[in-house]
Amino acid sequence: MAKVLRQIDDEAIERPFDKGQFLRLLRYMKPYKGRVAIALCLMVITTLCSLGQTFLLSRAVGLLQAEKPLVPWQFVLGMAVMALVIALCTRLRVRLMDYSGRRALATLRQDLFDHIQTLSFSFFDTRSVGKIQVRVINDVNSLNDLFTNGIVNVLIEVFMLITLLVIMLVVNWQLTLISMCIMPLLMLIMFRLKRMMRKRWQIVRMKTSNMNGYLHESLAGMRVTEAFVGTVLVYYFGVKLMGSDAHPIDLANLLLILWYLGRFWEPLNVLSNFYNSVLSAMASVERIFEIMDTPSDIQDKPGAQEMPPIKGAVSFENVTFSYDPEKVILKNVSFDVKPGQTIALVGPTGAGKSTVVNLISRFYDVNGGAVKIDGHDIRDVNLRSLRKQMSVMMQDSFIFSGTVMDNIRYGKLDATDEEVMAAAKAVHAHDFIIQMPKGYQTEVSERGSSLSVGQRQLISFARALLNDPKILILDEATSSIDTHTEILIQQALDVLLRGRTSFVIAHRLSTIRGADCIMVIQDGHIAEAGTHDELIQHEGGHYKGLCEAQYRFLLEDNN
Repeated sequence: MAKVLRQIDDEAIERPFDKGQFLRLLRYMKPYKGRVAIALCLMVITTLCSLGQTFLLSRAVGLLQAEKPLVPWQFVLGMAVMALVIALCTRLRVRLMDYSGRRALATLRQDLFDHIQTLSFSFFDTRSVGKIQVRVINDVNSLNDLFTNGIVNVLIEVFMLITLLVIMLVVNWQLTLISMCIMPLLMLIMFRLKRMMRKRWQIVRMKTSNMNGYLHESLAGMRVTEAFVGTVLVYYFGVKLMGSDAHPIDLANLLLILWYLGRFWEPLNVLSNFYNSVLSAMASVERIFEIMDTPSDIQDKPGAQEMPPIKGAVSFENVTFSYDPEKVILKNVSFDVKPGQTIALVGPTGAGKSTVVNLISRFYDVNGGAVKIDGHDIRDVNLRSLRKQMSVMMQDSFIFSGTVMDNIRYGKLDATDEEVMAAAKAVHAHDFIIQMPKGYQTEVSERGSSLSVGQRQLISFARALLNDPKILILDEATSSIDTHTEILIQQALDVLLRGRTSFVIAHRLSTIRGADCIMVIQDGHIAEAGTHDELIQHEGGHYKGLCEAQYRFLLEDNN
């Protein structure tokens, strides 16, 4: 178990650098290349001003060596102006990169979300909702620093290193080479130690606060140690050169090299941290693109035609289907439904009722046979044109975070307020809505926790009616509602089912009685089919047994 947890933790920490995925990620910054270019220019100006301040300070120290020490006011003014330029450029650069990075992340998250909407049910069957949410929220958020700061910072730190090295070589190439002689070894040690310490920190960060403090001190102290090794050599040889006739150096230039040498390690630390950040980000990038590269099992055929306006005739022709090859759910199922008919599907749990309606919506493709609507095999038509003429209402009526008006309008996004209210009135939802604090503009929480079960279902009925689907699929199970609400729901259901082909996974006798045809699904096939009056006459039949069982349950519940 410990080994498994360790593997999971390591997976969360980092992934090897993948150039292809990294470049693919950078393409999300392409629309903002103008802002990024401006930000880079601002950072170049900031870097030059920062180095200029140090240069002016070293010159000022040199002037203090004179017989009459005097620091001209131009030096002080120059340093003040540079400090102001640094502050203004930094502020503007941060705003530019913050905007660009956040917009790029928003686009990435939108692309990921849009792709998830196209995936078939089989994708969600094998992944938990929590894991999918982690990809959309946490993994995308983990790239924030990389977009807003990391990439641009690395470019400017490389510029800083090159500029520092050039200036130091110009001032005194002998001391510069001396200070640089041990740098390759120190860089190797620094990169390896930082990576090792990062891994250790990731592993133990949730276990002990003492380790937190220890690692922080170690990381902070590393820079001091690195700078001190090179500084000692510069001090030693610099003092000797100050008294040398062959290659003399004055105090100002010695101080300039020493100060620049101290600055030299800052970019190296940034680069090493960036490398570790990229490895960590690659884990998130891999998980994000893994989903985005997952194709939907249900896709349009090349050259798929638009589905014509649906009349509502539905046919199953020897349909066979299984989620798992070892267990067949439907076996050679055939039936024909005329436009406008209401079909009630009943049967035990797992018999295949939900599978029938999932195949009509083409959430899955059949393994054998064909599902046809108005004579068209639904695999041959454009998926979007098919589904926009259908509505699916699940047992758990989903309410989105927002206003009641917006929740109903979700059925038809371009509907007017009058159309929304007309749909609500038709399904008897208007009366309770206008009694809410702000009527149709009342804010409801996600899943409608502030609404009763009956109210949520009536709102979902209004949403479906607004869409005016030609085929309606309804899992109408409702529990824990009072008699008055049940009457309203039944009246709303009558309105909703009128004039459209409907498939109802039925649980209430009232819905079953009113259906044009009742299909009893048993062991993957249609065991019985007919009206309520026809099936109730079958002695020992599945449907009659179901009705008798429900009747006994109602009697016991009332007693």
